Amino acid sequence: MTYIYNLGNDTDDDGIPDNEDPGITIPCADPADGDQDGVGTSCDNCTLVANTDQRDTDGDNFGNACDADLNGDCSVNFGDLALLKAAFFPKPYDEDADFNGDGFVNFGDLALMKSTFFSGNNPGPGPSGLPSNCGGN
Repeated sequence: MTYIYNLGNDTDDDGIPDNEDPGITIPCADPADGDQDGVGTSCDNCTLVANTDQRDTDGDNFGNACDADLNGDCSVNFGDLALLKAAFFPKPYDEDADFNGDGFVNFGDLALMKSTFFSGNNPGPGPSGLPSNCGGN
C-alpha cells in the first residue's frame, strides 16, 4: 500500500520540493495496525481513530479525525473551540474544521473536539505515526 503525507525536502524523490508537492507518496510496509483502518501504525496519521482516507487538510501529519488543533499551537483548547464555533455552518466551508469528513462543520465535529479537549494524556492533536511540528509522533 502507498500513503500520502508531508515530510522533508523531497521525500519521494520526484524533483518537487515537499513544500510544493501536493502529495508525497512513499510505501508503508508496517503490518501493525492498532486502529484497524488498513493503514500501518508507523504510517498512520491518526493511530487511535480509524481513518482509512488519511484526510489531513492542513498538512500537519495529523489526520482530521484526531486533529482538533485548528490554530496549530499543538494543543486543543479554547482558542480552537472559538475557531470551530466560527466555522459552524458557514459559507464558505472550512475543511480543516470538518473532523469527521462529512462535508459539514457541525455537532459531529464538536463531539470529536470534545473527546480531545484538555484531555490529560493527549492534550493536543493525534497521536500520529508520522513526524510532526508538535514533537514526537
